[in-house]
Parts: sequence; C-alpha cells; structure tokens
Amino acid sequence: MGLNIAVIGAGVAGLACAALLQQAGHQVTVFERRNSIGSLGAGVMLWPDACAVLDRLGVLLSAMAVAGQPTVMLRQSPQGRPLSKMDFSALAAGSTYPLLSIFRADLMQLLADACGGIDIRFGTVVNAQRLTEIQQSADLVLGCDGRMHSACRQHLAPVHAPVYSGIVNVIGICRNIVETMESVLDTWQPDLRFGVVPVRNNSCYWAAAWCQPEGASRVVSLNDLRHRFQHWPVQSFLNGTDETSLRTIAVYDLDPISVWHDQNLLLLGDAAHAPLPTSGQGACLALEDAGTLADVLAESSSLTQVFTEFTKRRHPRTTAVQQLGRNMADQLFPRRRAN
Repeated sequence: MGLNIAVIGAGVAGLACAALLQQAGHQVTVFERRNSIGSLGAGVMLWPDACAVLDRLGVLLSAMAVAGQPTVMLRQSPQGRPLSKMDFSALAAGSTYPLLSIFRADLMQLLADACGGIDIRFGTVVNAQRLTEIQQSADLVLGCDGRMHSACRQHLAPVHAPVYSGIVNVIGICRNIVETMESVLDTWQPDLRFGVVPVRNNSCYWAAAWCQPEGASRVVSLNDLRHRFQHWPVQSFLNGTDETSLRTIAVYDLDPISVWHDQNLLLLGDAAHAPLPTSGQGACLALEDAGTLADVLAESSSLTQVFTEFTKRRHPRTTAVQQLGRNMADQLFPRRRAN
C-alpha cells in the first residue's frame, strides 16, 4: 500500500526522493519555501553512484546531453607549476555509469521534470509549528530542507547549529572559454584557491575560496576577483564570466549527528549530513540518499525498520565524506581554524 509522504524542501534530495517515491506508488507532496525551483550554486560533479540514481529517474541521458565528462583533475601553483593529478577514469573504473559535471540549474530542471504530476507547494515556509501539522497529516515526512535553516534538523538536533568554517567561496559561470578544456583545473596556494570545472560547449563553472573572519564577508565583484588573483592564470575565466552569475557564500559546517529520525520524520541530504564544499560530494550524497530510501521503503514492513536500515546503509558513508571535506579544508586552508 502506498504511503502519504510529505517532502520538506525542493532541492536535490527533495526532488529526487519525490520522483522516486512517486514512481513506487506513494502519494507525495513537496513543500518549498521559495516560489520556484531553485538553482543556487554554479555546478556540481556527479560520480557514478549518483548517475545511477539519475538513470532510475529516467533523466541520465538528458543529463549527459548537457553535461561534461572530465577525466582528470590537475592541481597547479599560481605560477603554473604542476602539483598533483587525480585520474577520474581510474576512480570510476568498474562502473557502468559516467562521471559528469553539470550546471546546477540544468540538474534542478531535470529533477523537476522527473517530478511531473507531483504537488509542489511553492512559497510554503515550514517552521516548527507547520512541521508538527505536517507530521500529523502524513505517514512519512522527509526533511530535505538544507544546511542552514532546516526546521527539520532543528527539531531533531537543536544543539547542533551550523558553525562558520573560516572559508568564503565565490562561485560563477563562464560561457566563453577561449581554449577547449577537458580537465578540472585547480590552482592553489595555502589559504587561497581557484578551481575550474569544464561542462560543455566552451563553458565551465568555477569557485574561488579563501580564509576570512566570520562576519567580514561581503558581495564580491569580478573586479575584486581580478585584483585578488591578478598574478594567477585564471583571468580568462573571470573575463568570460557574467557578473550576474556570481554568488558569495560564507561556508558553514555541521557536525555529524547519529540519529536522523524522530516519530515519522527522517532527515536526508544536507539537513542530515551537509559536507563542506571541499568534499565535492554534497549533491552526490543527496541523490544516493534518495536511491537508498526508495530501496529501503520497498524492502521494509515498518517505518522503524526503514529508519534503522536507512541509517545503517548511509551513516558510515556520509560521516566519512563529512570528515573528508574537513580534512581537505584543513590542507587547503590551514589558517581557517584561526577565523
């Protein structure tokens, strides 16, 4: 028998869960505080396990049509001296699915397309009181309302508030790359980084990051970035960037929590286990969560069993990725703890 399922949040985790669970015969309603499908962020890399979920959703081929498939990441100094190399094809060896780089807006549109026929109630802010009401009317409530202002996480773990990581990210999209790129390019010196990910048709997304005290962040302009990175080999990417695509993000961290459920509420995605951007795995974890939950619901006879099995399958991996992101942040930004 199908369940009446409420999904709080229409991000990657929320839309993927909604689409997969509707496919399985459940009645799904999505509550989203924004007035439309959001596309915050520039782009994401999707590893094979995440692409397997896109395949289950029926959108993998559409994703591949608009995505890139970089095969290697090259790290270099600001002077262009090679520092290290990561072979993506070797890491993905043995999988039948690709590794993709995709603009977040394209990914969100594909997930929205997969949610055809689902009731998505835009402009609905779910606070503590509204969450209680939804829990009373639904069989299962999925908390997919993100890292920073999650009423669902606050309900389960009120003492685990986001903590400033000491890092500021500025992201943007460049649609006019002069030369064809097939590799992810990461230019780095301690406490300062500029990473570029090719997507398709001479386009890419990029992220610049540095250490900065909490509360000191402001909206960063292209001219600010040209000055900060004036001697780095990244000026062509900045020159090809539309300033309207820029977003300045003060990055906050969340400690892993051991319990993701209470009564009929289950946390997923960033609400449960948001990793730092240095992990490169946030969207992947969200898609993997959705695939795992669909499997566990099909196999289990009670919500208690669903929650126990979901946590058993997902908690070790998500905790490891959160720690990986922190370790990478410490290596790349050694001064961040001072902020």
